[in-house]
Amino acid sequence: DKGHLRIVEAVANNANASSQVLNYIANQEMKRRQRQQSANNNDTSSFSILEAVAKHKNTSPSTLHSLSTYEYENHNITSLIARNPNTSKQTLSTILELQRHRQQYDSSSCVHVLSGIATNPNSSKQDLLTLSTHPDAYVRSAVARNIHTPTCILLQLANRRDGDGTDHCFHVKLELAGNTSLPQDQLDALSFDANFAIRVNVARNFNTRVDTLERLALEDDTLDVCLAAMNNPKTKNMNNATLKNCEHLLHNDNNDMKEEGSSRLSFKRRLLIASNSMNPTLLEKLLIVTTDTNLKEEEHYKIKYAIARNIHAPEKALAVILSASSTSSKEDQRIRAAVACNPRLPIHFNIKLSQDMHPHIRTCVAKNVNAPPTTLDKLSTDIDTGVRECVAQNHQTSGATLSKMVRTAIKHDENEYYDNNNCALLVTIAQHPNTKPEILSMLSRNKWTIVREAVARNPRLPVFHLKELSLDDQTSVIRELSKNSLVQRVADTLSSQIVV
Repeated sequence: DKGHLRIVEAVANNANASSQVLNYIANQEMKRRQRQQSANNNDTSSFSILEAVAKHKNTSPSTLHSLSTYEYENHNITSLIARNPNTSKQTLSTILELQRHRQQYDSSSCVHVLSGIATNPNSSKQDLLTLSTHPDAYVRSAVARNIHTPTCILLQLANRRDGDGTDHCFHVKLELAGNTSLPQDQLDALSFDANFAIRVNVARNFNTRVDTLERLALEDDTLDVCLAAMNNPKTKNMNNATLKNCEHLLHNDNNDMKEEGSSRLSFKRRLLIASNSMNPTLLEKLLIVTTDTNLKEEEHYKIKYAIARNIHAPEKALAVILSASSTSSKEDQRIRAAVACNPRLPIHFNIKLSQDMHPHIRTCVAKNVNAPPTTLDKLSTDIDTGVRECVAQNHQTSGATLSKMVRTAIKHDENEYYDNNNCALLVTIAQHPNTKPEILSMLSRNKWTIVREAVARNPRLPVFHLKELSLDDQTSVIRELSKNSLVQRVADTLSSQIVV
């Protein structure tokens, strides 16, 4: 019956379900569907169960193979099997052959399955080679994204030209630029691509040569590319060496920064210091020399913005930045927002920015991972919904503040002032680690299903509410409850108490 199917589906979605249990569920569902087909019953209720098995991290290769041959015409299930890292090389090859013999080899549903095979770490070299020539760019892009794709195939994709002799598809090149298995020479070649998005991926790639990253960081015309190269973990050594050179110039040229010459720091080198320097004195000094008339106004702004985001920025520098960015202009708001998001922001700045007239700035304060609980408590009654939502999401928010927010929201609900914003707030609080057990008990009986689902996910849910939620009339609540680690802990405790 439907109640039984709901329980089976919940088990199939449980992250702790064993491979044996999943195999049993799959076999029983396939048999049940065969009986329905024999009786000319086209009920599709079991699809969600088989889909849960197909995507589960514990499903065995043999179970996935059985599903792939039984449900090969169901693209949703086949696609999930193709993406499952437990699927064997042989099964993937079988799926590919079945798809190739279909009449619509390049249809959207078929492409979705093939792209799953293309990204699977177990796909064979021959299958990846076949897919690398597929007419759909989405499939070829998936091959280019796979870090297990052999180098020879990646090179073939990189050097491929379309029929008119033009460069290969943008999406394929974009994936190649982000693939850490692509040879460094090819990454260097892509670093000169006309499209900045491709250069950004090269700059983020851990396999890109340091000299290429340095060129992108200091010479590229696009700021996004420069910042991506500067933030690449591989550039730490390069940044340290370049920073020392920049810092040396900054120390020696403090009085000569406005003069043209070989020692003059370029804007991008200053930006490198602003973004990455861990020397508070240097950052403060750099802020002073941004008055250099040779810098454009936009460049002044970008350096101040980078310093505002730098967690090593000294308090004095942040004070100068805030005092010079007090207007309602878009640029000044962005700088104040960057300061408000800085995790090392001093408390008195945090308090000051929490009173900013612009909700966006107060939202950034509410998001700050080190915001003091007192500031968050004050912002919990903010007139702006987005600010209150961020307070509810912040792990620094105390249980007392969360309790106050829940009672206020429920009071509004009772007075018929309820809206969707209150619902979203209750969902956030229901899954917060600091929410008190008595508040979770209150929310477990909330009339909104989405709120009860959030409560069911919270591992701090009082144990005595497990039974109540397990009998909920909504399948989705039971499904979320089955994923809760609390359920497994209770089961383990009971098992240990059983005397054989």
